[in-house]
Amino acid sequence: MILCKFHSGLCASFRTKPLAQNKDQDPLSDLSLKLRFKSLANFLERALDDKLLPLNISGNEWTALHAIAQAGSIMPSTLAQKLGMSRSGMSRLVERMEAKALIKRSGDAADRRAHWLAATDRANQLLPELQQAELDTARECFQELTKRDRQDLARILLRLEP
Repeated sequence: MILCKFHSGLCASFRTKPLAQNKDQDPLSDLSLKLRFKSLANFLERALDDKLLPLNISGNEWTALHAIAQAGSIMPSTLAQKLGMSRSGMSRLVERMEAKALIKRSGDAADRRAHWLAATDRANQLLPELQQAELDTARECFQELTKRDRQDLARILLRLEP
């Protein structure tokens, strides 16, 4: 299982290398904190992609679909901004999702150049299974943390959210 490799490999190496050389040193001055966040984010993305593979949906497609479903409908430029993507990257993602019948575009009555994205019936039927895959991935990844640790992590991440 990929998650076990993560915990026995990357986490073990992280645990053996302190963030800061001494307790008075600011942990943020150590690049390993940033690298740990990046490694964990990359790992979570790969683990989720593995779980979504049987559904033929990538983690990026799921993230976009989740945002679209929450909004009901959303403009591609707004979605790109929300997900921190470039317009060209969003265009490619929208094309892939449209080809998979996950989203549909509709024109804007006020602005003929603009269009809106919405989840298709097929996507709405997949949402519970996609949400479960996301939850399973998170549970497996964070299984070594206590409930209090998970609550603290969630609180900290919410404070850091842009």
